[in-house]
Amino acid sequence: MIDFIKSESIKLNLIKTEIIDDKIGKEKYHLLKTPNLNCFNSAEKILLNKICNHFKSYSTDKIVDQTHFEAPWFYSKLYEQIDYNYANDIDIIS
Repeated sequence: MIDFIKSESIKLNLIKTEIIDDKIGKEKYHLLKTPNLNCFNSAEKILLNKICNHFKSYSTDKIVDQTHFEAPWFYSKLYEQIDYNYANDIDIIS
């Protein structure tokens, strides 16, 4: 699904990608248009801002290291839906 979202976003000129490391498939994404955030309520916008501010200086590897030890990732099985209740156990928002 993520590949579909990425390819559609590129087709619609919403983002462009830059290859950082071709050997391991690392890419950097650049926004080309300001996203429409009207689909989020005020509490969700506050949460998104908090997450963005927390992780804005992190490298991809550091984000992966932290998030893969959080409950939603740790207790979920590959390709299965993540239990939304695990969100209450995420360090950054708890």
